[in-house]
Amino acid sequence: MICDCMKNKICIYKISYILIIFYLFFSYIDTKLIIFPLLGTFIVASLAILNNDLNIHLNSDLIIWYCFLLSCFFTLLYSDKKKEAILFIFVFFIFMFLKEMFMNLPEIGNFIVVIFMFFSSIHVIATLAQFFIPNLVIIVNQSILPSDLLNINLFQLKSGRFAGITGQTGANAFFISIFIGTILVKIRESQHLIKSILYIVAMTVAFFCLFLTDKRGMLVFTIISIFLVIMINIYSESKKYFWSIAIISSLIALLLFLVLATLRVIDFSNFKDLSTGRSDLYQVMAKMIDNNVFLGNGFGSVVNTLGIKGHNIYLQLFAEQGIFSVLIFILAVINTFYLSVKSHLLIPKIIDNSKIIFGIYVQSIFILYGLTGNPLYDYFILGVYLLVTGLPLSFLYNRK
Repeated sequence: MICDCMKNKICIYKISYILIIFYLFFSYIDTKLIIFPLLGTFIVASLAILNNDLNIHLNSDLIIWYCFLLSCFFTLLYSDKKKEAILFIFVFFIFMFLKEMFMNLPEIGNFIVVIFMFFSSIHVIATLAQFFIPNLVIIVNQSILPSDLLNINLFQLKSGRFAGITGQTGANAFFISIFIGTILVKIRESQHLIKSILYIVAMTVAFFCLFLTDKRGMLVFTIISIFLVIMINIYSESKKYFWSIAIISSLIALLLFLVLATLRVIDFSNFKDLSTGRSDLYQVMAKMIDNNVFLGNGFGSVVNTLGIKGHNIYLQLFAEQGIFSVLIFILAVINTFYLSVKSHLLIPKIIDNSKIIFGIYVQSIFILYGLTGNPLYDYFILGVYLLVTGLPLSFLYNRK
């Protein structure tokens, strides 16, 4: 009887997180879909209270992140866009809560990775379909996308950039990179040759789709993240040969990069997400920082000044909330990453720690993409990041 109740409880938790993750991958379709994460969060909170599962892990990760939220609250005092600031704090708090609850449920880690794989695979398939049978995807997009996103999608398609069933190639590239991360986990888990080959084929297709988005920055960040995860895994399993393998791998990677650059497979002039237009944005934000180093210019001031987001979360945060807030944020990000790597090194080899690897991979993507994108202010990316950090931390704080 107790076993059945536990299974039912876990099942309800899984359904709740499905609703939440579904929203993260498809929130752009309709604002009404906000009901999905709200319902999922309500179910998680209610179930946690009723079953006394609301165990808060008072640790450095939680403390530093809530210190960052306090700095955001302080920014409200002098921000012009108070509604947007309150929304940011609310969204951040909700996903922090969901992450904390997720850390109490290490047994659903495998299931969560599968859900991420399923939803992200839809974007890979859509991108591939848009390349081979664009008219079919246009018909689908006309049915699901709002008119403004549909127009952007069509414009990008004419320019040779593939956004799949999203309105932005950046969002599509992020979703594809998530799929690559889940496949990386599956390759590591696989013990059968045929399955391993199929996973490698799937990753190759995903990389092709990522190339189609024309987001070369995300392509580079994905490769770096994979390389980083492999190095961490090698270090945990064979410290004796780590540095030799790391040096040889780095030399091979550098040689491959030079060959691809020579053959113009990698062309820096086509890195639109690392273009001179971005440097102009950075110069403006640097001037804003200089105007008020300590307190910043208030939440939303970068968008007010530039007309768009800053495409560098570290500079934007510095310009809007000042040096203390950005330092706390960087400390929180680094600390979470450190704890994730620590959990990977501490978990015995007999325990499947592939979920930890996925958590490290997504964190690396978030940190690197923050240099050229807006992952802190694009809530679907922020939500993915905060939820996935719960994967390695759940093992760290629940290990026996």
